[in-house]
Amino acid sequence: MKFYLKLLLLSITLLAISCKENATKQKTDKTEKQIEIKKKKKLLQDSVIAQNKIQKPKYYIHKFVNAKSGLNYRDSPNGIILDKFPLNTRLKILENTEIFDQIEDEGKKIKGEWLGVDKDNDTVYVFSTFLSDFYNYSDIGLFYASPYNKSYDKTSQGFVNLSEIYPLDFNENKSTIIPENDLGKDPVKFNKTQRKKIFKTMEISNRDTLYIFNFDKDSIFKYPTSNLTAIAYVNPYSKGDRNLTEDEYMIGLNLEDKFTTKGQNFAYIGKTNPFQTGKIKPLIWNRTDNLNFPLKETIIDKQTTTDNITLETYTLSISKFKYFIQSHISNKNNRSRVQKHQLVVIDTTTNKITTELNYNSSESINISPVYKSSDDKMEHYYSWTGELFKNKPPMIYGLYGNSFGCSTVDFIYKNEPSIRIFCDNRH
Repeated sequence: MKFYLKLLLLSITLLAISCKENATKQKTDKTEKQIEIKKKKKLLQDSVIAQNKIQKPKYYIHKFVNAKSGLNYRDSPNGIILDKFPLNTRLKILENTEIFDQIEDEGKKIKGEWLGVDKDNDTVYVFSTFLSDFYNYSDIGLFYASPYNKSYDKTSQGFVNLSEIYPLDFNENKSTIIPENDLGKDPVKFNKTQRKKIFKTMEISNRDTLYIFNFDKDSIFKYPTSNLTAIAYVNPYSKGDRNLTEDEYMIGLNLEDKFTTKGQNFAYIGKTNPFQTGKIKPLIWNRTDNLNFPLKETIIDKQTTTDNITLETYTLSISKFKYFIQSHISNKNNRSRVQKHQLVVIDTTTNKITTELNYNSSESINISPVYKSSDDKMEHYYSWTGELFKNKPPMIYGLYGNSFGCSTVDFIYKNEPSIRIFCDNRH
């Protein structure tokens, strides 16, 4: 009887211990579950906050890389560097992280925000300070110079058109520099007071020099601005119009008969001469097999594949550089037309591509034909390469022309910004 009583008491004790352990375990599980729920809630809240901070724009903004050496992109804000975007790469902004930072660049402390940008349908991160709203051009500004020309029925004075940097008032029918009683005259010659105002507006000093480089002669001509007068001509598209307004004039420097050299001429106004001679050559190409083109994937627009696109590849070597150009030719309605030039330049000392340039035909851009070594010698060459500018890499010029708008001078290195030509090509 005592034995059974002891056994009963032991069973009750074990049952009580088991119940206590289960209760403790249940309490612990409940606590852990509550902690887990809190964690999930916290993560969800953080995610919502993060999404709010990202502020994805209703429409995407694009910006351009303005760092000459290129811009590092990372896997996260101030994270691991993945690679670089070259100068003037156009980037789509995907995220405004609102993560602000201060970094050091060339010994200077720079403040900015980490931005998420698109890279092959993925998001990478760049520092905002090295982005700009517009394409970045060189600080060298070029113009075209027209030479003095006399024919049996007409004489044209030498002229440098500066209208693109003179703020003519296109919105109001009034003059800012041409007197009302001179409107309709062609040309309008400015007096000393008017010239002084024009020079001040365009930030031209009497201590400056007009430098003109002629491609055909590979020569530089110099004219002190103090010796030059200002003049305005009616632009060709407005000739014959009645009631001319100021914005229909081209304002610039009058070279009279001082400059007579025909051909392609670049003009620059400043304190020092940016040009040098003896270092340019016309682009004269040799045909090569399409398989020799360094880029294995060619750029042919889908919409033009029905136009029976054919490819022609050419090459040339100058100094340590090897140039390749692949022309995309549309054959449609029994007519052949160059749609695109793809240019690749290789540094043969490193066997690396220094630049890739694409020139596309459009309403405003006409692609120049390739001049081949088998062609007859030309009186004037239209496309050139070489070290035209002091302390600059070799340039590329003349592979396209403009029906409206202006051309640029490009360089065979990605880190050198193009030079804009102010041509006042109006219609």
